Amino acid sequence: MGRIREDAANTFKSVGAGETELVELTQVFRSTPEIANFLHDLDGSFPALDLAGEWGSYFPNSNEPHGDVPTLVVAPTVTKLVDDVFAGAQAIAHQQGGRQVAVLCMNDELFGKYLKFGRIAGKFVALTSRDEIAELKYAGKRCVFSTPDYVAGLQFHTVFLINVDKADLLDEDGIGKRRRFVSRCYLGASRASKNLKIACNAERGGPADVLNGPIQAGSLKRLT
Repeated sequence: MGRIREDAANTFKSVGAGETELVELTQVFRSTPEIANFLHDLDGSFPALDLAGEWGSYFPNSNEPHGDVPTLVVAPTVTKLVDDVFAGAQAIAHQQGGRQVAVLCMNDELFGKYLKFGRIAGKFVALTSRDEIAELKYAGKRCVFSTPDYVAGLQFHTVFLINVDKADLLDEDGIGKRRRFVSRCYLGASRASKNLKIACNAERGGPADVLNGPIQAGSLKRLT
């Protein structure tokens, strides 16, 4: 019986810094159809990279009930992004439990800086390595804060995927590095089972162009 392979070793050919995570999915059973559609459109946004050929045939089928279309917000400043995302994550964590809500940062350097922000201290449980997954049992009403790589194999009710910024994609040179950016975005987004919220920073160029395809297809809704 087909199902999403939640074991990271089976779902991804490789997960680790400097390598590309290659997704091998045929059906999506633990995400809403709306999230599955977003993943499908993200996959199809870059035919020149032949991502579908490397990931395998992908059909956005889902046995889950319908949910909200994933959303995109562009924050004017880093402070506004952090304040709004963690306020939203905290509100959902109080309803669903902190273990069910994750804030995943696409930029490793920014992730390290955010960990030290006093304004969000006490609002999250940080995962800074795969060895810390056991700490999730202590999340309580605090959300999980990590990067896509560290939560491979886990799934959350709600994911806030932050800093999918144009600045980082412009800095990436070469097909391999660009593919890694797209793969990390895919990995982070696919951790959401019910709600996916993406946040970018206008000071860092706004949304990366990996999001253009889903926006145009209607599987990602940009909020004003």
